[in-house]
Amino acid sequence: MTYVVTVDICISEGTPEMDPLQRAGAFALIESGFAAVDGIDGPDGMEVELLDTIVGVYPGGALLKVFVDAEALEFAEDAVRDVVSEVLRRSELLADWTVERCEVELHPELTQESLVAADGPDGPPDDPAARKARHSEPPAAAEGGEYDAQAKAEEVRARMLVLADELRSFPPVMFGVRDDPGEEDGDDYGFAVAPEDAMLAAGALIYATDVLIDELFEDVHTLEQEGTNVGGCDGPLWHLEDLPERYVLQYDTRFARRFLVTVIAMTTRFTNGSFDQLSCVA
Repeated sequence: MTYVVTVDICISEGTPEMDPLQRAGAFALIESGFAAVDGIDGPDGMEVELLDTIVGVYPGGALLKVFVDAEALEFAEDAVRDVVSEVLRRSELLADWTVERCEVELHPELTQESLVAADGPDGPPDDPAARKARHSEPPAAAEGGEYDAQAKAEEVRARMLVLADELRSFPPVMFGVRDDPGEEDGDDYGFAVAPEDAMLAAGALIYATDVLIDELFEDVHTLEQEGTNVGGCDGPLWHLEDLPERYVLQYDTRFARRFLVTVIAMTTRFTNGSFDQLSCVA
């Protein structure tokens, strides 16, 4: 089975962020390191086949999507962690980088849905475009009973509040909370927006950036597989086809990689507290 393993590797603590030239060098070292890998030995001698790798380097490290064929999810994660660690070790310039995360990310609801419907009449369609359309639809009410919307809302609320702590570049005032809580504005709290509502918005922003980056990785992979640009791509794309249409023939794999790296670099600054004025309209 094919698994997509997400790997987050970071520069050593206390090291200054990489400039554009250093990022280009790190990208080349990681790419060449994976190119030298002939095969991956999983646990107990289990063979894991390396299918493809997408690398996005940002000032504080790199985010990788490693496509492997393995017999089990755990084998895929363990094998990819080993090979990434080996790639870093063999490159003296990246030897002090650390693997912060190495996992196959599964959406819990979609995973449960697939398990329940596997090989049945409700099984997910084979066509990628149809699957994309299906997953974009809002969830329907549970058959045979009332959908527990309140419980679901509480679950999502709790998750967003936890994620809010990761957003360090935007204070509550950016989401509508008043600087002076004592200022009268006609409500009981003295806020244009309640603090908890601002935290929910902050958490939603963090969640959305993770989804955006994952979907952009898929867009890059689709363009690489077809060897074309967005204008000539027959496969489903999440975001690149929504860019200005007049330049559609210029949105090739090289552009998609640069676009992805820019998104990673920008959104990373949301969480490390360094976000500032954007440098250009693009």
